[in-house]
Amino acid sequence: GEGFQGTHEKRIKVLAGDLRKSHLGLDDAAYRSLASKVEAVVHSAANVRHVGPYDEFYQDNVISTERLLRFSLTGKKKDFHYISTMGVCSGEIENKDYMLFNEYSPHVGQQPENVYLKSKLEAEQKVEDYRKKGLNTSIYRVGILVFHSQSGRFQENIEENAFYTSIRSLITLGMVPLGYEPAEFSFIDWTARAIALLITGKNLVNQTFHINNPHLLDWSRLQAFLEHSGIKIYVVKLDQFLDFLLQGLEKGKYTKEI
Repeated sequence: GEGFQGTHEKRIKVLAGDLRKSHLGLDDAAYRSLASKVEAVVHSAANVRHVGPYDEFYQDNVISTERLLRFSLTGKKKDFHYISTMGVCSGEIENKDYMLFNEYSPHVGQQPENVYLKSKLEAEQKVEDYRKKGLNTSIYRVGILVFHSQSGRFQENIEENAFYTSIRSLITLGMVPLGYEPAEFSFIDWTARAIALLITGKNLVNQTFHINNPHLLDWSRLQAFLEHSGIKIYVVKLDQFLDFLLQGLEKGKYTKEI
């Protein structure tokens, strides 16, 4: 917002690094200087696409996390705060029909449904490994992040946000299958404030936190909001929805939406 730069520019120093490179892409002097001064690392950088070669996600989300963990043990020991996703709590578990998964549950062999979630789960395991080495680490699993609650500002690469693209697809199709799951919106400013409060709280180290909106948005409410904005979406049976998609594909339509 207005006035941010003038208020904070003396407190913020930006370094052009690269988490894919050793020493975080910094020269030795800069790396050593940071290692001796920094007290805490908040790691929120990630490749958040949901499709692509797994090696890219592994490099961006797993190896980069381990580089920052090593940095946190170099020089002055630093508290490490890892921003993860509630999505790591999903996936198939062998010989299990269902399971209650909470902040205190260990990884139970779940197999996430896409490469992004798989890489975030592996990164969490790296964080836990370093916790055993004596590093104070905390994990913050966030929900489906959406726009700022007051300004409406959203991420620049909006087209790579899986939730946005799914909603856009339904709007383009003009229909949604009956039984479509309720949506969870976690406003980015509320989520950031919650994380900041937990990071600065006393005696909250070596914890895992679930940070998401407990109030789900039922599809009927979202549908009413869209209609109020002039966007009509019909609720149809699943077989009607699938037939509509099939007919569209045969005509070369809706390839992006599907």
